[in-house]
Amino acid sequence: MERIETRHGHSLEGLADTPLASDALARALARIETPTPPPPASIGDVTLPEAVARLGLRSRRFVGSEFWIAPVRGGWSDNWRLYLLRAPAGARIPKHRHRGSELFQVLAGAVMDSRLHQRGDFAVFADGADHVLQVTQDGPCACLVAAENGARWTGLTRPLSPLLGI
Repeated sequence: MERIETRHGHSLEGLADTPLASDALARALARIETPTPPPPASIGDVTLPEAVARLGLRSRRFVGSEFWIAPVRGGWSDNWRLYLLRAPAGARIPKHRHRGSELFQVLAGAVMDSRLHQRGDFAVFADGADHVLQVTQDGPCACLVAAENGARWTGLTRPLSPLLGI
C-alpha cells in the first residue's frame, strides 16, 4: 500500500472531490455482511470437493458418452496435473503406465484394479506402475486424480493421450 501511495498518491491529490451517494455506506456494509454464495458444487452428477469447486474446472474432454476428463483450473504445477475423471458404470479405463506418481480419490462410485476402490478411498501408484481400471456396474465413478508427468497409454488409446492432456 505504501508503494502504491508513493507512486500514485500525487495523481489522487489532483482529483476533485466527488460526493458519495446517500446510501453508499449502507450498500458497502451490506456487501461486507452478506455471505458470498458458494461456488457450484457439482458438474453433472459429480459432486465436487469444495477446494475444486472454488478453483473451477476447465472444459470437459469427452472420451465417450458420459466418459470425460476435466482439468482443474490452476491444477497444473511443475510436472503435476490435477483433473476430474468421470466414467459410466462398467467402463474400462485402458491399460496405461505411469511416468511418475499418481494419486487419486474416488468421489463417487467404485473402480477396480487388483482391488476395489470405493467412495472416499485414496490410491497411490508409483512411477512405472501400469494398470487397467474397471468401473463397477453399480453406477458411474468420479475420481480426482493428481498425476506426475502424465501417463503413457498403450494400444488403440495411445493417440488419445495428447488430446486428453493426461
